[in-house]
Amino acid sequence: MFTKHFTLVLAAVLFCTASGITSRASGNENAKPGHIDKIKQKVSKRGTGEKARVSVKLNDGTKLKGYVSESAAEHFTLLRTDEQIGAALKINYRDVAEIKNHGKGMSTTSKVLIGTGVGVGVTVGVLALVFRNIQLGPRW
Repeated sequence: MFTKHFTLVLAAVLFCTASGITSRASGNENAKPGHIDKIKQKVSKRGTGEKARVSVKLNDGTKLKGYVSESAAEHFTLLRTDEQIGAALKINYRDVAEIKNHGKGMSTTSKVLIGTGVGVGVTVGVLALVFRNIQLGPRW
């Protein structure tokens, strides 16, 4: 009985997963209006030169790391710093699924979470020391 139910649930999960992947792959992220403009803005905001490090994910799933050496109206040039160091690639904005700043350090959220964790740890430590030394009731 258990095996039948388990098999049916497993089949349903696999079917839903497969159909979800198919629908995600068929729905191009570039179909969103303004996607190319957002990518252009991120590239122009980051600037050019060795300090303009970025991580680029292309529509075909390829991930590249490097810095922007040139930006034009329809494409930008990425000088790679990952496997093929120094290789220059012209990448069309429409081929980019996602672009992130790279090599900029920790995000503000990471810094806040680390600070909060340290604060909580110190507070728990101090409270443990204080309550360890408190006598609970009269001693006979």
